[in-house]
Amino acid sequence: MRRSRAVVISAAASVVLCLIPSASSICDVHTTRIAPAQEPLSVGCTFYVVYPGGCQIRDGELIAWHGYNIGASSRAWVVWSLESIPDLAQVDSVEIELYIFPSDDPYEPDHQTQYRRMTVHPSTAPVCEDLYDLLQGEVYAEHPTGPSEGLQRHVLGGSVVADVEHQLVHGDWFSIAVTGDPDRMGMAGFSGWGAGGPELIVTWVDVSPSEATGWGRIKALYRS
Repeated sequence: MRRSRAVVISAAASVVLCLIPSASSICDVHTTRIAPAQEPLSVGCTFYVVYPGGCQIRDGELIAWHGYNIGASSRAWVVWSLESIPDLAQVDSVEIELYIFPSDDPYEPDHQTQYRRMTVHPSTAPVCEDLYDLLQGEVYAEHPTGPSEGLQRHVLGGSVVADVEHQLVHGDWFSIAVTGDPDRMGMAGFSGWGAGGPELIVTWVDVSPSEATGWGRIKALYRS
């Protein structure tokens, strides 16, 4: 499978002292924002119609839809490249930032957007129905969609930290599903890969053992 080109929006770093069982070390704490690769199906959705029946895979260049309506439902996904983060990074937190477009026909005020675990790359699903079924893993986070469009940022929980660390070593990509709550009616969309999002925000620590130059950095901290 061809790797997607990483789009790194920004990367910030700070230096802190930390303890590693095997050695004294400096830890570099980084926050990296990653946009989806600028290519088809890095963001997309499955659109399933009960009658007359059928499932379609739709590219999400501008917008991807998720939610449940009368006789139809849609589940979306996002894929990011992790190549900008070292394989052995220690992940501290994972967030998602995206621009939401709620639909009001019909729309329930308590509609929820769910961010879910994916264990396979969306491109490996042979048919639309299989991909639709894969987009309902563990819920990392659930938040009210809100009655109006706007930018939202959410911390992802559950196994997301372990999942990202696993993918750093074994895949260099990370994907989540974005769905509605199946118990609530309503559709919502979010900006696609060609329209500025969604962004994955990963805070991570470089725990590589310090070499001789690291001791100079430690002394500098005490002198400052």
